[in-house]
Amino acid sequence: NSDGDMNDIAVLAYDISSGTSTFLSEGEQPSSSNGEVAYVINGEVQIRNISTRRQFAVPILTGTEPDISGNFVAFTALEEDVGRGTFRNVVRLHDISSGTAGRIRNVAEGSKPSVSGNYVAFETSEADASLDLNGDGDFTDVLVRLFEISSGTITLAAEGSNPSISGDRIALEVRELDTRVDHNSDGDLVDTFVFVHDRPTGVSTFVAQASSPQLSGRVVAYQVSEAEVGRDLNSDSDRTDIILGYLDVLTGAAVNTGRVAERVAGFAIPPSIVNPRI
Repeated sequence: NSDGDMNDIAVLAYDISSGTSTFLSEGEQPSSSNGEVAYVINGEVQIRNISTRRQFAVPILTGTEPDISGNFVAFTALEEDVGRGTFRNVVRLHDISSGTAGRIRNVAEGSKPSVSGNYVAFETSEADASLDLNGDGDFTDVLVRLFEISSGTITLAAEGSNPSISGDRIALEVRELDTRVDHNSDGDLVDTFVFVHDRPTGVSTFVAQASSPQLSGRVVAYQVSEAEVGRDLNSDSDRTDIILGYLDVLTGAAVNTGRVAERVAGFAIPPSIVNPRI
């Protein structure tokens, strides 16, 4: 941002086809869709057009973890729970096309929202909500729920966290510690996996021993910990890296890019099915 120091966190738009980056603003936690990017600066969600760099006129959206898709931006806000004398995370939704006059909708208690079409996927901790959301008699689960924007109804999708929704599919993390299931039969409960949940059928399909899923159409991108899987995935003679991978949900074809997640601004997957967040 040419302010004479190197202490800032900035939001840049990376063009995969040209390999060029454009400075948009100071900020963090960017999410992009259809030429627009939502990000957080000084505790507020702001939105800019990537090509013009023009900032959208929206109400004050105090929060973090924004996700933008079409006309909607969802984000996590901290709300005081007067009854319990504590604060809680809630998911909120705003229609960008309504401008500054549009209302900000409270979705539900939860965090890490992801928007696609008529749905917002988000995670809710039963312990934080003090609710047994899946009716199993405890308050220990972390669950992904779905908010239907048009009707305002909320349904349970699957046990898991950190969702990324695209169309009828939801990519999510499943942590053994949360589910108390040894999914890979290695004798511990410390591993994390990525599944893709099909909303119409309710079926969840295993993708990889990985984390941080990002779904766009039929492709899910994720991060694989070499230490967790016990393999050197980029042939650098260690097992300490976090490696980017992706999978085509329809064909089941998985690709190990061999690229270290912390060092890469973007990586090439077919542009016809890529989302700028991947």
